[in-house]
Amino acid sequence: MVPTGNPYMKRFSPIATPFQRLAMCRIGITNKKVQIIDYEVNRPNPSYTIKTLDFLKKTQKNFSIKYIILGSDAFNELHLWKDYIQLIKSYHFIVINRIGNKLNKNQLNNKKVHIIEKLDDTNSSQIRNAIRLKKPINKFVSKEIEKYITKTNLYQ
Repeated sequence: MVPTGNPYMKRFSPIATPFQRLAMCRIGITNKKVQIIDYEVNRPNPSYTIKTLDFLKKTQKNFSIKYIILGSDAFNELHLWKDYIQLIKSYHFIVINRIGNKLNKNQLNNKKVHIIEKLDDTNSSQIRNAIRLKKPINKFVSKEIEKYITKTNLYQ
C-alpha cells in the first residue's frame, strides 16, 4: 500500500496531510502481508503511479504487485494519468465501483480489469461531515483510527 504524497490530479489539496494518511494506514492495516511504503509521502514532487512502481521494482527485493486497486472515479480518469497505457499493459486493476459514479465503458474492454460492485460506499466526505456534525464515526472507521483523528483534531 502506497499512500499518496502529492496527488497532482486533485483540484484541491487533501485535508489530511500525506503524513497523516501514512499514519492512518499504519494504524489501520494490521495484515503483515500488506506492506505500507512511504515513498510518495517523502517526495516533494507530484506522485505518478508509474514512477512509484518503477522505483519499487528497482529498490525492493522480490517486489511484485498483482493489482492496482482504485475507485471508479479514479479509474474513469485513468486516461489522464502519466504513462497510463504502460500501466494498462503491465498491471491488472481492481475497480471499486462507487455508487452514483458511472464506469467509463471504453476502458472496460480490458481483461485485466476486475469490477467490485457491492462494497460499503463509505467515503472520506461522509466521515468529515459526521465529525463536523459531532456524530459518531465508529461505523466508518476502527476505534484506533477514530482515536487518531480525535487526538490530531483531523477534519475539525
